[in-house]
Amino acid sequence: VRRALTAGAVLAAAAVVLVGGLGAGTALLAERFDSITRVADAPDQSVRDRYALWSAAVGSWREHPVTGVGLKNFPQVRDGHAPLSLSAASDTGGAGAAFRRQPLLSPHDMYLLVLSEQGLAGLTAVAASWLVLLVCALRGLRRAR
Repeated sequence: VRRALTAGAVLAAAAVVLVGGLGAGTALLAERFDSITRVADAPDQSVRDRYALWSAAVGSWREHPVTGVGLKNFPQVRDGHAPLSLSAASDTGGAGAAFRRQPLLSPHDMYLLVLSEQGLAGLTAVAASWLVLLVCALRGLRRAR
């Protein structure tokens, strides 16, 4: 009974936060959805760079599918697989910080980075670690009952 009451209270609190957040941020949500559709219709340089980095990661993995190109080596092989439209760096700034150029050192996707740098061996290790974590969590839940 206590667990059911706790779960109900958590769900009720989450519903209040969700409804309140949607009601208070309706204009903000609409603006965010609008920006997402604009990106899909006419991607800016940041989006094009991300697609180019993903393509470069897959291209480097295809050359070395089992072991990848080696840890921290994605930046060295990136340009050999990226289209010419990829910019050299990205502008970052905000929260009082001045804009500066940030080098593009990864494909901005953890799994593509692991695949390109460590190949199928590394990706298998990551998948195995997630599986071990899931099994341990499920065992912990069973013990708690």
